[in-house]
Amino acid sequence: MFRPAARILDPYIFVFWSIPNIAWLPLFIAWFGVGNLTLVVFVFVSAVFPQLLTVENGAKETDSFLVEVARSLGGTRREILLIVVLPSALPYIFAGLRIAVGRALVGIIVGQLLIVATGIGYMSQFYGETLSLAKYFAPLIVIAALAVLLNRGVNWVERVLIPWKQHAFV
Repeated sequence: MFRPAARILDPYIFVFWSIPNIAWLPLFIAWFGVGNLTLVVFVFVSAVFPQLLTVENGAKETDSFLVEVARSLGGTRREILLIVVLPSALPYIFAGLRIAVGRALVGIIVGQLLIVATGIGYMSQFYGETLSLAKYFAPLIVIAALAVLLNRGVNWVERVLIPWKQHAFV
């Protein structure tokens, strides 16, 4: 529906997606300083590009027949987007969201290690370097529990918003 915008933005999205997140860190620190703003920007960049790519692919997978039917029934561009394209892309959006949540969690931990030197990421590094293995497992367990909770939250929202989606393993 927005081919000119896609032609312009796709190369940039692909370039940003292709560059490892850690390579952006010196630039973010130079631009935003050392602190929470840099951490937020780093986590955002870690998570946003997989989400953008899956949303775009989901929109492209919309059945063209459904779009044509909506057009022939007098649907406006906005109505086609909201009634046809968005429901068709929802499974892709949630697949991307699962990836984005995982990458954001990794971004938080890496950012805490390298940017703000606080939090659970820094704790895991500190306890690992000092070989305090009993304390080392606490942040790992918290990270794993957080990852499971976030993934289950995304799955629950997906089940609520996409009740028609068929699951291969029920």
